[in-house]
Amino acid sequence: MAKYCDHLDIPFTEKMFTWKKHDESFDLHIKWHEQKKKHVTKHWHDRALQTSSIGKKTTYIVDELGNPTFEEIKNEKDRELFKQYYRENLIYYNKFLEVEEDFLLVK
Repeated sequence: MAKYCDHLDIPFTEKMFTWKKHDESFDLHIKWHEQKKKHVTKHWHDRALQTSSIGKKTTYIVDELGNPTFEEIKNEKDRELFKQYYRENLIYYNKFLEVEEDFLLVK
């Protein structure tokens, strides 16, 4: 993380790994200027808002190609929406992996 911050020319601090826990009244659309649909971001950011630090990595069910199935999302319409978001953003993730190894977030 320190190398990544250095590459972006932003200061690195251990405080990046902790934050204030928020309750249900916190509106990330107002505070963080979130532009995505509320019912989608609620699921996406809910765990982070209810914690105060980075926790244990969550595991997900994947298909035979290694793509997430999003089975943890119970609403089928929302699950399909997340599958679409995943497909649309996968190209950017793959481009990120092509960046010089020194600047990857995870080695």
